[in-house]
Amino acid sequence: MALSTEESVPAVLTPGWVASAADYASSLAALFPRGLAWPRHPDSIVGQVIGGLAHCFSRSNTDLAALLEEADPRTAIALLDDWERVLDLPDGCTGEGASTIQGRRAAILSKLLMQGGQSRAAFLKLAETLGYQISIEEFRPFRVGFSRAGDPLIGIEGAYLWRVRIYAVPVLRFQAGSSQTGDPLAAGPASDLECLFRRLKPAHTTITFLYEV
Repeated sequence: MALSTEESVPAVLTPGWVASAADYASSLAALFPRGLAWPRHPDSIVGQVIGGLAHCFSRSNTDLAALLEEADPRTAIALLDDWERVLDLPDGCTGEGASTIQGRRAAILSKLLMQGGQSRAAFLKLAETLGYQISIEEFRPFRVGFSRAGDPLIGIEGAYLWRVRIYAVPVLRFQAGSSQTGDPLAAGPASDLECLFRRLKPAHTTITFLYEV
């Protein structure tokens, strides 16, 4: 930290910019009186006091900037435990991928965005949030006068049957900066989607899953 004996110009801190210890030192030095009794040299008592305060302020500034990232579950790391505590996660539908940073973020985000409902659109939106590409098929019983030649022969139970066709199972790969020591190099959760769909489906219906390779 190089501090001159002359009055320094306070650093201009723009929003979103993390000030360094040198920036804070420059600003703090400008607040001290001028004169021989107030040396700015780093080895002087005043200089050491300024340097210590500057590092504290810079560290607090850095932590505050990091807190903005933690406020978003898509980028959170340090506050993932708090997000999960508030949302009561992991739960019975948490897949094996939720042991990774990316999987935990996906589980948190899906629960935050879950608005309820049992429509086709609601289930498609839930799958999209979890990273799945799916389609939903509904069936109807074969009825004389309504069905046509070539239609599948489905019994009355077909009125309560629907099938989810999964086209791609997301693979959560190890990523530097997001993953942590101990995370698998790759994890492909699938049970979370099935569990959530079975939990949220209309009680009188039967759901099946078909995985496209």
